[in-house]
Amino acid sequence: MPSNSKHGYILRKLMRRMFHFGYKPKDNLTFIEEYEKYQKVLSLGKQKLSEITSPTESDLLNLYQTFGIPIEISQEIINNR
Repeated sequence: MPSNSKHGYILRKLMRRMFHFGYKPKDNLTFIEEYEKYQKVLSLGKQKLSEITSPTESDLLNLYQTFGIPIEISQEIINNR
């Protein structure tokens, strides 16, 4: 099960990377629930990121710590602006 600690953290991070690159869960309830959570978190994170004109490493770290958006995903979002 995805969680915020140990093996669950790794699973959550892998699942969110899959979602970021276009995987859409269909049958597995755990994946569907995590996908929905990630979409909410990503939406909030993108909103916060759009409010920052020149994001610093500190800003990206804050997004990661607050919303769980990996720094590399934040960087991709910035590069695709």
